[in-house]
Amino acid sequence: MPTRTEANDIVDADLPSIQVILAESNPFEVDRIRLNVDREFQAGIGVARNYDELIAKITEESPQLILLGRIDRFNYFDICKDCHKVREELPIFLISREETISGSFLKLAKTRGLTDIIEPDPVKLNLLFQTIGRPLYLPQISEPSSDLPIAGQTVLNWLEEIITISNDYFGPLAQGNYWRKSRARIIDEFPFVSNWSVDHFSKISCDESMLDRDLTDEDIHSLQVWVRMFIEECERIITDYRSILNNSNLPVLAKDILIKP
Repeated sequence: MPTRTEANDIVDADLPSIQVILAESNPFEVDRIRLNVDREFQAGIGVARNYDELIAKITEESPQLILLGRIDRFNYFDICKDCHKVREELPIFLISREETISGSFLKLAKTRGLTDIIEPDPVKLNLLFQTIGRPLYLPQISEPSSDLPIAGQTVLNWLEEIITISNDYFGPLAQGNYWRKSRARIIDEFPFVSNWSVDHFSKISCDESMLDRDLTDEDIHSLQVWVRMFIEECERIITDYRSILNNSNLPVLAKDILIKP
């Protein structure tokens, strides 16, 4: 195994813009984790060895995600909260050194802002690193894939199915907040979504005039953007949430129009 100095030479030579920040105070853990990933990814890893360095790097270098190890004596959740004060949407993966992770702790971690918990296993790390370079959250809007007329009632049914599926992952209160937050982000540019709403318990409704008429391409595009923004909110917690919906029992046409990038 290369020494720590040799490992630094491997990773720091011709360092590109940092894509991942490894937050870890223990230099031996830093070396072990860096050397566990394929060489093609190593140059994209920056290291923050203390709290102040981590916050500075997030502010100055715009990383795509954080691998959170042990930073001095700081609490994981406090670090996560402070990181999100700098960049609210930043994915943060906690590196676990435990062989098993309880479901209750994982649930708690996600409610406190962590994206997920990952073992420092080479296979898992490399799979995670393969997502770097693709936009994790910016939705890619495609044109509706069907020339068939689509009534408002049909889309309402699709959205209700998405909500039912999503309640298993986020609960109605959190999910309702994601829908409303997403709607607020786009309502000025896409005023058609003002005809639709989701309450605090994830009950969706729309103006009755929408139900029986066929939606225009512009109407569908507005709803497509709303759903994609909702998925973006969900993927702050579960990074592959679009895949979960695409692999669900939603109708194929619903997936093609509302879910697939």
